[in-house]
Amino acid sequence: MSNYSVKESEKDYESIGRIVEDEYRIIDDIEVKIKPKSFESNKEKNASVGYVHKVLDKLITELNDTFVSDLDYQLRLNANYVQNKLSKDLYDLDKVVIDTSKNYEILEKNFNNLRACLEKK
Repeated sequence: MSNYSVKESEKDYESIGRIVEDEYRIIDDIEVKIKPKSFESNKEKNASVGYVHKVLDKLITELNDTFVSDLDYQLRLNANYVQNKLSKDLYDLDKVVIDTSKNYEILEKNFNNLRACLEKK
């Protein structure tokens, strides 16, 4: 008996289905132009190793030309967005720190004035 004959429960299939659905959603915009037509027309015939390698090479080339460049572009956009968001948040945080420092100075000044008034009485 081979290692591939392991029974899986329905929960396993559901979780695998969700994973596969998520993966399809992630790469939903990719169009693959290379399709092995002989697999569809001659399902009972085995493909030669050379043919499979050619199809895989074409697929890899197309993915490198389209998917990888699009992915790189999207990652750069996301990195720029995150960097801009962090810069803005850091600026806002600096403003809060400066305002808090000013408020602290005002409170300290008022406290010292109150102490001076109380010491005079």
